[in-house]
Amino acid sequence: MPRKEVLKKLFYCLGVTKGGTTWLFWAINRHPDIYQTPRKEIHYFQRQHTPVDRLTDHSRMRHLVNHVSRFKLQARTDEKGILERAEVDQYGAPWDAEMAKDWDKGGGALRNYRRLSKALDWYQIFLRGPINDDWYRSLFKQVPNRKWAVDFSTTGYLCGNSGMRDMANFAKDNRAVLILRDPIDRLWSHIRFHAELSGELDDLRTWSYERIWEFIEDFDLHKSSLYADGVEGMIKHFPENKRMIINFSDLKDRPEELYADILELLELKQIELPTRAAKDQRMNVAKEIPLPPGLFAPYVDLFLEDIGRLEDMGLSFVAPWRETVLGHQDPKWHLRHSASLRARSSWRPNTGIIARLRGTKK
Repeated sequence: MPRKEVLKKLFYCLGVTKGGTTWLFWAINRHPDIYQTPRKEIHYFQRQHTPVDRLTDHSRMRHLVNHVSRFKLQARTDEKGILERAEVDQYGAPWDAEMAKDWDKGGGALRNYRRLSKALDWYQIFLRGPINDDWYRSLFKQVPNRKWAVDFSTTGYLCGNSGMRDMANFAKDNRAVLILRDPIDRLWSHIRFHAELSGELDDLRTWSYERIWEFIEDFDLHKSSLYADGVEGMIKHFPENKRMIINFSDLKDRPEELYADILELLELKQIELPTRAAKDQRMNVAKEIPLPPGLFAPYVDLFLEDIGRLEDMGLSFVAPWRETVLGHQDPKWHLRHSASLRARSSWRPNTGIIARLRGTKK
């Protein structure tokens, strides 16, 4: 029986959604001892330890199609489109000569072609099942032993105790970071981002509060702002010298220092934070829409309880979040607003959060 390959070094970013993971992924992959796979988020452990499966055949195929559709071979700004109508005597001069340079040794198109070919090799593995530990391990089979494989799945912290245990023991050396963001700010950003993905961003601007609550509940968006269970599992299974819990605001306030701390966690040679990352911590930003006052009143108690648990685990940086959460606390708010809001929407409350808001059982 052939010996099973052992993955040497695996670095996780466990979350959170809309918590700056895209910025960190881009920055950390500039280091020469980090091996970048074509996909930032794999969500393998979410599939294995939660009811949510983002690795269906259809989903994996869609990821491949999206990757290829975004890829550009030519680096030129005057690249021809899918179809170009031109006079016959134009061909051969000057476009063909310029294109030839792009495909010559050292040319931009040739470099991009090789990148795409490498990505397609990886996606062949990604598309092939069955989805199990051997499949996940095979995604990193090209990673040299001296380099870190990375998985920046923003759902890692939602995988429960068993998921954290499996992540912490999957490779020979496993290390992890978790970025936490003010739960109110994170949730509102997540709502806007999700609405944009679903083509409902313009509708969001006119939705009633109750319609937004329904949207939150339909996609369990509020659960991604509850961190304590994930932090507890991370502390339990990742030793102190192999984990780091980061305050989202540090991405803006001290990016260079934070970057150095992560390199130290991975025992990597210190390099300067890439210029783009140092100047701009805002990547994959949700569209700006003002947060309606008191919108998250139904979630105040949940968030306050979670913050309290985080403080009990020694995360003092979460204390200022209480003020943001309490800004949505108003026990009489729904009595003043619900009637007029229902008049603006044909939707009728039927979710658990609305039942709790009404003081009844679902």
